[in-house]
Amino acid sequence: MQWLRLDFELKGRDREILMAWLQYAGAESIVECDDKLEVYCNSDHYDSFMHTLSDLIDDTGHSKNIIVNENWNAVWESGFGPVDIGPVHIRAEFHPPSQSDYELIINPKMAFGTGHHATTYMMIDALAQMDLTEKYVLDYGCGTGILAVMAALRNAEFIHCIDIQSEAVVNCVEHFALNNIDPSQWKVEEGDLDILDTTSFDLILANINKSVLLSQVDRLSALLKPGSELIMSGILKEYADELRGIYESKSLITKSIGFRDEWLFIHMYK
Repeated sequence: MQWLRLDFELKGRDREILMAWLQYAGAESIVECDDKLEVYCNSDHYDSFMHTLSDLIDDTGHSKNIIVNENWNAVWESGFGPVDIGPVHIRAEFHPPSQSDYELIINPKMAFGTGHHATTYMMIDALAQMDLTEKYVLDYGCGTGILAVMAALRNAEFIHCIDIQSEAVVNCVEHFALNNIDPSQWKVEEGDLDILDTTSFDLILANINKSVLLSQVDRLSALLKPGSELIMSGILKEYADELRGIYESKSLITKSIGFRDEWLFIHMYK
């Protein structure tokens, strides 16, 4: 599999808005530079990525370079710094440990989720305030597994993680081990919601894109029993009313809504 680095010149464009559109279009990683954004994507997804992006913004001028998988970790190490989210400190293995209440060690490789992006930030912030004792949790579209590891640190009874990307599944398993999470506390599988053998969860985590959240509303609602909770992000804030209305029509109640940069966070319960 080949990966592409796409350099998008800022040219006076708003950095945060451009990053939001790039992420929405399917960018796997974005590295901020002084006058440009370095965007990484799977070469197999390039055409669909550019098609989606061209529908969102008029000027998609960029340069394209092929990179090999072996260079990916070097890319992350050059641009990945520790991040603090309330009592949570997120770092890579090569960073020194901290004295924070919670410490997450993340080596992201090919998967999405380091805490830097606004969506992951809001999800971690919410989890840090939740007591998950005796809770059965689903991490839908787990990526690196950063949310699942945080759920384990908040005493979840069990976390079931699923993702359609094999690289994410491997990376998620590695992060459970790297953070010394008991193997009896989690399960990671490749696939979509149809592979689940569990009929209900106490909490569903869904930091994923808008199209998936809309297409899976019936299934996600069915996986929640009365009193269960759903926290979602990965959606641009302009779609807040649309997403909220659809989920509320499935007997979910909005507990809170948050925003960070151009992104939306919704906490709901059934």
